[in-house]
Amino acid sequence: MESQMLLPAQESPEKVKLVISLTSIRSEPQIKALHRYFVEGYNAAACAEVEGITVSNFQRAIDKVQEVSKVVDEIKEIDWARFKSE
Repeated sequence: MESQMLLPAQESPEKVKLVISLTSIRSEPQIKALHRYFVEGYNAAACAEVEGITVSNFQRAIDKVQEVSKVVDEIKEIDWARFKSE
């Protein structure tokens, strides 16, 4: 099973909040923009503009969330493989 990236407009608020909690992102505008992007499906430039942050900073936040999400998926895959073999 290959790890999946978070998809814009396809993620639950709970999942996004949990993944963000595993990062160092604490800026409320960044968190709101990430929610708009991953849950509501706004494009990255619009999210950044609405929250008053630069697109480059917001892209870094997206990349960080994607990195952490990938690690979470890899952990799930390890656990699932172990579960299937038992």
